[in-house]
Amino acid sequence: MVGLPNENLEDIKNTVKFLNKHNIQGLKIHSCYVVENTALAKMYKAGNYKPITLDYYLEAAIYILS
Repeated sequence: MVGLPNENLEDIKNTVKFLNKHNIQGLKIHSCYVVENTALAKMYKAGNYKPITLDYYLEAAIYILS
């Protein structure tokens, strides 16, 4: 999942390193989304979480897949 609160590019790189060390047979990449009545929704409404942009998601997905 890309776009978790406080996630940065280094976190994504660490995830890719982990995946590359294991015999992963499949991978699903999706962005984090805000669901009503969750802690993340409260953070979003308070201005403490900003969802990632489509461009950032695409850049991250390309990095992960390559």
